[in-house]
Amino acid sequence: MDRILKPKRYLYSELFRMLCETVGRNKTILIDKNGSITCGELKDKVDGMAFSLIKTYGLKLGDRVSIVGANSIDWLLCYWAVIRAGGVAVLENDRLKGEEIARHYDDVEIKWLILGSVSEQLHTELLNTIGKERILSISEIQVRQLTPEETEALDKRESALPARREAFDVFTSGSTQKPKLALISQEALLFVSDKTLLRIPVHSEHHPLFAPLTHILGLYRMVTYLLLGETVVLAAKNSVDEIVRFSKLYSFNELTNVPTIIKQLAEHPEFAEVVKPKIEFLFMGGIKLSPEELTELETLYDARAIVGYGMTETAGSATLINLTDSKEVRYETVGKPLEEVEIRISPFSVGHEEVDRSAEVGEILIRGKGLMNGYLVDGVFTSSTDEEGYFHTGDIGYFDSEGYIHITGRIKNIIIKGGENIMPGEIEHCIAGLPEVKDVIVMGVPDEEFGEQIAALIVPRSGCYVTWESVRSIIEKNHTRFKVPKYIFEYDKFPLNVNGKPDMEFLRKDINKKITRGRWHELRL
Repeated sequence: MDRILKPKRYLYSELFRMLCETVGRNKTILIDKNGSITCGELKDKVDGMAFSLIKTYGLKLGDRVSIVGANSIDWLLCYWAVIRAGGVAVLENDRLKGEEIARHYDDVEIKWLILGSVSEQLHTELLNTIGKERILSISEIQVRQLTPEETEALDKRESALPARREAFDVFTSGSTQKPKLALISQEALLFVSDKTLLRIPVHSEHHPLFAPLTHILGLYRMVTYLLLGETVVLAAKNSVDEIVRFSKLYSFNELTNVPTIIKQLAEHPEFAEVVKPKIEFLFMGGIKLSPEELTELETLYDARAIVGYGMTETAGSATLINLTDSKEVRYETVGKPLEEVEIRISPFSVGHEEVDRSAEVGEILIRGKGLMNGYLVDGVFTSSTDEEGYFHTGDIGYFDSEGYIHITGRIKNIIIKGGENIMPGEIEHCIAGLPEVKDVIVMGVPDEEFGEQIAALIVPRSGCYVTWESVRSIIEKNHTRFKVPKYIFEYDKFPLNVNGKPDMEFLRKDINKKITRGRWHELRL
């Protein structure tokens, strides 16, 4: 089956209408632990809930409504209903504490916070911090059966709004600074999902979704599955045990998740028998993996990794490989720009011995319908694009001669040692090539003599020991000795933030404390 949506306007309401017309109102489109819903029920319930939000609760155009809860059909109905009614859905991570969620609203006006399935502790914390009068339960919102006239009124309300309007807000991870609110349109998310299917049309009887819907990866993949008209199964928890349980219940061939979960899953005692035989494709988001890590995962799963490049600000993706691309392309690049997405390189001086000198290395700039509308920071809207409409990603990379994009690092992570720009990624790439290394992060630390020094944070493989000589040798084989780390820190595993990414702020503080106290690897330069 080709993609369902070939629209004039990228709107959820049009997607629901086309699903009903193409696969039928009786097609089961969503499943969760409490039951299922058909295409027709989905369309009618979203409209009915949207109408109640307007008539019963007085939701006005542009009102922000927060939604907190685990993945579920009810969560999605609420999310779509807020948008259909002309409001803005603010997506909150249910793994945060109530105090953390409350702090988000110091500078953002929220009409209500709607609760789905959350822990009793979080429920209590939110009542104490947000206040009972501003909290609704999803189950309290009436789903009305609309008349044709009421449906027409909803359509008129929606048609008066541009597809590019702010429809939902996602907090950036905030691992290194105060979280920012990324303002995203329906058009951006549906455009990116639509263009993804031109590149990667992966079909399956079921599409389990483990990534949280409060994260752009979860939303982006969920819409992609709906565009295929195939059934999405929502997991309330993103855990290894849940993936194994789903593998026993459903027929699927693709696994979307953050690399941390995918790596942990391969260590589960039932992986080889229950999970591995199903998986043909690994769709990973969150962090870029080294060629060695990708090789290992493809070998473990006997599956093909779907590699791309994107972020919250690009509604999930801006580049992807083709299914026919070689291993070298999948391991060394992030593919080519999606159709109708423009990417250019803004050059600056940075040292890269391994890069072809004919390549233009610089900051990656992106332009297209998939971009967010902007940021909300301290209650003030900030445009995310320059005067030409390009979003400055802060990532560094280059195009090779075949038009594939290589990512080499981030501007803010450049280590300036003795006035020389050093990219952590090129050092991580070398160290990751050691068979004893399971994971590695390289960062700069303050230094009186050179301004910054290089620190390597290493998670060894079980039973292995990473020697100083092995690190020095592999780096000097590929780079100048100037790029050999001064400090090596060993970790059993890296701490993660709520989005499943390494908590860089914690790690930076941790190693600075250890340097101050003289506690680092005994093998040091």
